[in-house]
Amino acid sequence: MAQGRRTPVSRWLTGGRRVLPRGLRWVLFAFGLVVLGGTYAATGSEGAQVLALFALSFGVYPAVNRRFGRPNGLTQEAWGRNPPLRVLVGTLVFFLVWGALFWILDPDLGLGPWFWWWVVVIPCIEVGAFLAERQLGRDAGAGWKPIRPARDSAVAGILTVPLVTGPLLLADFGPGEALVTGFLCGIIFFAIARTFLWMTERAEGLPR
Repeated sequence: MAQGRRTPVSRWLTGGRRVLPRGLRWVLFAFGLVVLGGTYAATGSEGAQVLALFALSFGVYPAVNRRFGRPNGLTQEAWGRNPPLRVLVGTLVFFLVWGALFWILDPDLGLGPWFWWWVVVIPCIEVGAFLAERQLGRDAGAGWKPIRPARDSAVAGILTVPLVTGPLLLADFGPGEALVTGFLCGIIFFAIARTFLWMTERAEGLPR
């Protein structure tokens, strides 16, 4: 395994092969709901809510993980490897169903858009982790392919485009507006994924 150049920032953001216990992750999920909802309720500003989201994602969570995170199978045996397709498909199906539920209900509690982003995305991450852990218990990582940062980031960005464009079309956005928004979100998601994988590579290295 190639070792990266272990910079403090990259190790801080990627966790250094540690992960929080599931119960504590759900506590942080609830804490995030309070912070994001409270920020929007107090300020009415999406910008302030985005800043709160960044503080949670890149400040609070890494700090708690640094203190209470522990190695597990995914951070040791499967480090730097993609789970099998069935795990990714299961996670995507949950995301579509869970996201569609909130899309149909269309709750308006005055808590801001990033509150609902947190409600939808964090449980999807947890479901993906749960499915990956179960799969790892079955196959011990056999057949898990190494992460390829450029390729995997590009695939993530490409898949983001229809996942954003489709719901916008259903919400009566114009085709051009929906497609442009989808492409912009795809580019942003690609940039986020590529940056995170680059930091992971510098922090701990990725298998070759």
